Amino acid sequence: MSISLKKIFNFLKSMKFGLLLLGLLCFVAIIGSIIPQGREEAFYLNTYTSLWSQIIVSFKLYDIYHSLGFILIFFALTLNLFLCSTIRLRKLLKQNRLSLFGSWLIHVGLLAIIISYSYGQYTYFDTYAYGTPGSTLAVAETNFFMKINDFNVVYREDGSVQQYITDATLSDKEGNALVSGEISVNHPMRYEGYTFYQHSTGWASDIDVYKDSEHITKTVLYDGTAYVDNEEYLILQMHHFYPDFIATEAGFASKSNHLNNPKILYSLFYGGQRVLMNVTSLDEDIHWQNYTFKFSQPQRYTYLSVNKMNGKAGAMIGSGIIILGLFLAFYGKSKEIISTKNKEVSI
Repeated sequence: MSISLKKIFNFLKSMKFGLLLLGLLCFVAIIGSIIPQGREEAFYLNTYTSLWSQIIVSFKLYDIYHSLGFILIFFALTLNLFLCSTIRLRKLLKQNRLSLFGSWLIHVGLLAIIISYSYGQYTYFDTYAYGTPGSTLAVAETNFFMKINDFNVVYREDGSVQQYITDATLSDKEGNALVSGEISVNHPMRYEGYTFYQHSTGWASDIDVYKDSEHITKTVLYDGTAYVDNEEYLILQMHHFYPDFIATEAGFASKSNHLNNPKILYSLFYGGQRVLMNVTSLDEDIHWQNYTFKFSQPQRYTYLSVNKMNGKAGAMIGSGIIILGLFLAFYGKSKEIISTKNKEVSI
């Protein structure tokens, strides 16, 4: 092996290179935890400032676990730990010392965890489903359907939210019930590796659309969603629902979570231009040209996040190997017996 190749090989198996890669992997993991992954570009453009949204979209930080950089870091760290473990194993077999073998097991366990974590993040599945009681939702990119049997918000005495509880039934595409039960914060529903979390809630309202006094359609709008008529280039967006509306100097707000004075802030767009924006009451007619819109029957909706992460079993095995390695490293040390021969000295 030439000197240059030997230097490269020694660098690839060195601890410095491994620590550098481990730090980079942690940095990527932090970014992936802070920035929500897998959302549409519009989400980042609306959520973050112009500068940060451009950085996130330009560098594809919204899909960082599938980026070339993450894949290269993963393979380089795997190679580093593999070389380090393989080379050390040959020396350990010759020395036959349990404490040193424990150190080797720690490296192997760490390698198993990193591989499992990286595989889990690369194949990570994440989506969402939301709806009102009585509705059946298709869980995107799966063959599952979620029926919302009921949804309740539990309040404390001071009016703050204590718990969100969704009573739901998960079924397959044929309509066969798979699992049923309550989903609440910190108490998700699980089925075949999928986990259904109670994420949040909001308000929804029915919207009736009329054209030339003829009823066209009736649908449900949620906070931030819109009714779209592509043929007429017409969009009615429900910005926010206020159950107990109050107008202040700082803007619109709600005094409580009770339906004491319900109002809806909406906008009407035509041909890409905003033509109307106002606050309306329930069952109040909104007129624009030959169209009439009417909001009614407000109710809470539940928002569920759904994910599936592989590699958990491998990570648990790796953790077990590390614990075994630590035990051997601390308690498997060879004991040395030192004997001395005392001589009697006579005077």
